[in-house]
Amino acid sequence: MGTVSTLLVVLVAAPLLTALAEIAVARGRAPWRAGSAVVAGAAVALAAAAGLGIAVAAGGPVALGPVEAPVLRADGLTVVLALVVSTIGLTVLTYARRALDAGPDAVRSAAAGGAVLAATLAVAAAGRVSVLVVGWVATTLAVLALLHHRTDPSRRAATARAARSLVVGDVALVVAGIVVVAVSGDLGLTRMGEAATALADRSVTLAGLPAVRAADVVAVLLVLAALARASQLPLPLWLPGTLAAPTPTSALLHAGVVNAGAIVLLRSLDLLDAAPAARWALGLASLATIGAGVAAMATRHDVKGSLATSTSAQMGFMLLAVAVGAPLAAVTHLVGHALYKSARFLGAGAAIGAAVRQARFAARAAGGAPTAVLVASAVAAVGVAAASAVALHGAEAWMLGGSLAVTAAVGCWSWLRRQTAPSAAGAVGAAAAVLVAGGAYLALAVGLERAIGGSVPELAVAPAAAPVALAAVAAVVGGLDLARRHRTLGARLVAVASSIGRLPVPVPAPSPSAASRDLALAVGTGPSS
Repeated sequence: MGTVSTLLVVLVAAPLLTALAEIAVARGRAPWRAGSAVVAGAAVALAAAAGLGIAVAAGGPVALGPVEAPVLRADGLTVVLALVVSTIGLTVLTYARRALDAGPDAVRSAAAGGAVLAATLAVAAAGRVSVLVVGWVATTLAVLALLHHRTDPSRRAATARAARSLVVGDVALVVAGIVVVAVSGDLGLTRMGEAATALADRSVTLAGLPAVRAADVVAVLLVLAALARASQLPLPLWLPGTLAAPTPTSALLHAGVVNAGAIVLLRSLDLLDAAPAARWALGLASLATIGAGVAAMATRHDVKGSLATSTSAQMGFMLLAVAVGAPLAAVTHLVGHALYKSARFLGAGAAIGAAVRQARFAARAAGGAPTAVLVASAVAAVGVAAASAVALHGAEAWMLGGSLAVTAAVGCWSWLRRQTAPSAAGAVGAAAAVLVAGGAYLALAVGLERAIGGSVPELAVAPAAAPVALAAVAAVVGGLDLARRHRTLGARLVAVASSIGRLPVPVPAPSPSAASRDLALAVGTGPSS
C-alpha cells in the first residue's frame, strides 16, 4: 500500500476510530468533554481529502486494492465529495461540542456523529459494489443511532419514521448489489458499464409475471434506494421529523447524509442508461416531491421546519438533474446545497432577528413594484441564462442556467424591494452585482466540470428532456401558487401541505393514579370539581 493510497484509509478510519474513542474515553474519565475526539477525527479526514485532491490533480485517480475492483478509490468526484462532507462534518461537530450540554447523551451523539461522517465518506470513496453497499447500510445504522433518544417521544417517533423509509432503501440497494455481484462479480464502480451489458442479457420472472430484464430491475432498485435516502415521494418524508433532534444533528443529516442518494446514482449511471423506465420513475418521483416540498415549505412558519421541507424539494431537483442527464448540475447543486443548508441550520438561532427584518421588508414592499425593479430583475435573469448557454452545453446548460436565472431574478427583485424607493441607478447596480455573482457561480460550475471530468459517464437522453423537466417544475410550482390563491382550493391546499412530513403529537400515557381518578369521576364515585 503506497503512501498516497494510505490517505484513503485515513479518510474513512479517522472519524470512525475517534468515534469509538469518544465512548472509551468517556467511560474512563467523567470530566471528558464530549466531541473533542470526533472533531479531531473530522479535521484529519479533511486533511486527508485535501491530500487526495493534490494527488489526483497531479497523477490521476488513487486506488486501494486491485485496479479493476479497488476497495477504496479517489477520483475527481470522490475528492469533491470528500472535501464537502469532511468540511461540513468538522464544522457541525465543532458546533455540537460547544453548544450541547455535557453528559452521556452528548457522548452518544458525538460518537454517532463521527460514525455518520465515516460511513458517508466510505460511500463517497467506495471503489467496488460491496464496499458501497456496506457503507450505505452503515450510514443508516449511524443515522438511527444519532436520532434515537430513550426518553424523548418525539425523537423516538422520528427514528421510527426514518427507519421505515431508510430500511426500504437499504433492502433495495442490498438486493441490487446481490444481483450485480451474482451476474458480474464484485466489480469496481468504474466498470458498471460491463454490469449493465451483462444484466441486459438476463431476464427475471417473479410470481408468474412476465419476464423483465435484470437491468431494469436493478436500475429500479437503485432509484428506490436513492429516493429513500433523499426523503422523496412516494416513501414517507422522513427528513422533517429529524427536527426533533438537536440542531447539529439536523445540519449533519440535511447537508450530508441525504446527498448519498445522488452519489449512488452518479456512480451507477451506466445502469440507469440501460433502463429508461427507471429514469422516468426517478424524474416523476422527484417532480412530485418538488411540488410537495414547496407546498409544505410555504405553510411552515418555523425556521427549521421550512428548511427541512425545502431540503426534500432541493434533493428532488438534484435527482431530477440526474434523470435528465445533467450530472454536473447535480454535483454543483449538491455542493451548493450542502454548504448553504448546513450554514442555515447552524444559524437558525438568529431566526427572531431575521423574522423582524422580514416583517419590515414585507411592510415596505406592500405596494406594486416600480418599473426599474422589474427591468433589473429581467436583465439579471436573461444575462445569467445567456452566460450559462455560453459556458455550458446540453442538459447542463438548461438545468444550471434555468435554476440560476430564476435565482438571479429573485435575488435582484428581493434586494431592490427592500429599498423604500429604488432608483434607476440602484437598479443598474443591483443587476450588475447579480450578474457578477452569477458569473462567479458559473466559474465554480466550470471548475467542478473539469474536476469531475471522466469520473461520471454521460446518459443517452433526448435533447428535449431537460427543458421539458424545467417546464414541468415551473408548471407544478406555478399551479400550486394559483391554487393557493383560490378561495376554496387554497384552504384545502394549506391543510394538506401543512401536514406533510409532520410527526403525530405524542400523547403521554396517564399515570395509574390519574387513570384511577378519571375512572372514578366517569362512574360518579369520585369527588366532583
